[in-house]
Amino acid sequence: MPRHRATSTERIEPLAHPVGEVALPHPERAGDYPAASDFINVLLSCAGFYAGSDSSINIAGYCDKTSEAGIAQALKTGQTSGLAAAEPLWGKVDAQIMANAPVAPLITPKLVDFTSKRVGNYQFSKQFYMLVDQLWVQ
Repeated sequence: MPRHRATSTERIEPLAHPVGEVALPHPERAGDYPAASDFINVLLSCAGFYAGSDSSINIAGYCDKTSEAGIAQALKTGQTSGLAAAEPLWGKVDAQIMANAPVAPLITPKLVDFTSKRVGNYQFSKQFYMLVDQLWVQ
């Protein structure tokens, strides 16, 4: 069966559920890289949705022309001017998408690292978390 990719000009019908019922999938998604593009572009772009497929990473089936244009601009800016220059654009795209409410973030995970007085050179990375190979113990 050929897969169908959604385009930003195509209206995507919501998943078929009886009136008043909502599908509430709960994928656990942690970023591969600590950047807005890793979430917004991957999870909510038209390119991530395949109509009629249960394996689309864009489980909301969200495809919006305005958001898609913002994603393209933010990606281009990030590649040409750096991630810091693209952050305000990602913030704007995030606000546009959340105004449409295709997904409802339910949790924000937090990490806590416990160390003792004997541990030194503790370093934290947004991508790799505690850098264990940099620690020393007395």
